[in-house]
Amino acid sequence: MTVVANELLARLTEIRATDPGAVQKALARRRRRPLLLNSPLAAARAGNSPPPLAGEGQAGSSPPPLAGEGQAGTSPPPPAGEGQGGGSLFLVAADHPARGVLKVGTDPMAMADRGELLHRLLTALERPGVDGILGTADIVDDLALLGALDGKVVFGSMNRGGLTGYRFELDDRFTAYTAAGIADSGLDGGKMMVRVADEPEALRTLAACAHAIDELSARKLPAMIEVFASHVEDGRVHNRADADSLIRAITIVSGLGTTSAYVWLKLPVVEDLERVMRATSLPTLLLGGDPGEDPAETFASWKRAMTIPQVRGLVAGRTLLYPRDGDVARAVDQAAAIVAEKNKPKSPSPSGGGQDGGPQSPSPSGGGRGGGPQFPAPSGGGQGGGPQSPSPARGGGQGGGPQFPFPSGGGQGGGPQFPSPSGGGQGGGSQFPSPSGGGQGGGPQSPSPARGGGQGGG
Repeated sequence: MTVVANELLARLTEIRATDPGAVQKALARRRRRPLLLNSPLAAARAGNSPPPLAGEGQAGSSPPPLAGEGQAGTSPPPPAGEGQGGGSLFLVAADHPARGVLKVGTDPMAMADRGELLHRLLTALERPGVDGILGTADIVDDLALLGALDGKVVFGSMNRGGLTGYRFELDDRFTAYTAAGIADSGLDGGKMMVRVADEPEALRTLAACAHAIDELSARKLPAMIEVFASHVEDGRVHNRADADSLIRAITIVSGLGTTSAYVWLKLPVVEDLERVMRATSLPTLLLGGDPGEDPAETFASWKRAMTIPQVRGLVAGRTLLYPRDGDVARAVDQAAAIVAEKNKPKSPSPSGGGQDGGPQSPSPSGGGRGGGPQFPAPSGGGQGGGPQSPSPARGGGQGGGPQFPFPSGGGQGGGPQFPSPSGGGQGGGSQFPSPSGGGQGGGPQSPSPARGGGQGGG
C-alpha cells in the first residue's frame, strides 16, 4: 500500500466515523452535467445551431439551463439522457468488488486494496475525456467525499447479488442501488447485469431487471443493461462468446419493461460484432472486461467497434485501472482517444451522395450534407449533419487540474487536500501524486492523445 492510499483511507474513515451525514451533503453539492456533453442540445447551449430536437417547444424557446447555472443549490439537474442522438460516453467501471470480483490478470486480489483502488480512480477521473464512473454506493460515496464527481456522469450499480463463482450466481438480486436511491443521491442512471441462460435463476433476474427498467424510466433516468449469453457447466457459470448466442440474448433483454426509451446496452466485444449490433437500435457501450494476455488487441478491438453506429462509447475498469505497465493515466488516455473518434464529423462522399455515395431520403427536419437530405436521429443530426461541438471536458485541463478537498475538513489551509494527481492544490496539507508519475513538480503529465494538452500541472 502506498502512502497516498494510506492517507486516503485514514481520512475517509475519520469522516465516516465522525460525520456520516457528510456523504449525503457531498452528493447534494455535486455539480451535475448532461449525459452527453457533445449532444445537439449541449451544442445549442454553447451557441451552435444543430437541428432542433424532436419534441422541443415552439421556435424561439430556450433550452433548459445547465446544472450549476443560476443560484447555487437551486438549479434542477439536467434531464438524464438528453440529447442521446449525438456524442459519446466514456465511463470508468468500479463495481467489480461488490460482486467479489477482485482479480486482474494473474493477480487474484488486485482490487482488494481500497485505498489503492481509490487512488487509481482519482487518476482516471481527472484525465481529459473521461465522462464519469459506474460504481456501487461505497465507491461513489468515497469519491463524493473526495470531491471527485463534480461535472461527471455517475451510474449506480444495482444488482450485485450474483456473486462470482457461487452456486447462486445466476440469481443476481438487486442488493445495491435502487431506482429511488439513485434518484435521491442525485446520480445520473442505473446499471444492471443480466445473464440469459436456461436456468430458473436467470428468469428471476430477467423479471427483476424489467421492474428496475420501469422504475428508472418513470424517473427519466437511463437504464444501462449489461448483457451476457450464459450457460452452466460443472456448476460454474460461463459466458458464451459466439455471435448468435449474444444476438439472441440482446433481443430478449431489449424487450424488457414497458418502455425502452431510456434503455442503453453494455455489451462484450465478440467476433462479428457488426452483425451482433444489427440486432438492436439501442445505444450501446462496450464492456472493457479483464485485460487478458494482449492489452494491445483489446484496445484495437475497441477502436474497430467504434465505427458501428449503435456503439456510443466505452465502460472499462480493470484494463485501465490496472495496466501492466502501471501507468493508469496513459491507459486512460489511449481509451479516451478511441472514444473521441466517435465525435469526429463524417466526411461526405466524393460522389456527393452522403456517406455511401447514393441519394439519401429526406428527413422530416430538413436536408443533410451531400447529395440529398438525410435522416437525422430524432434528437439530433444524423450522418453528415455537421460537426459535433466538443465537450468542455475534452480539451486540455486548466492549469494544475481539479482538486479533491474533503468537505468536512480539507480545503484551503484546513487540513490535507487530495488534489488531482496531475497538479497541486492550494492549502496546507500533503498532496498525492498519481501512480503514473508526476504530482506536484514530479514531472510532466502525459497529454491525452485525443484531447490536446494534458493538465499542465506536473
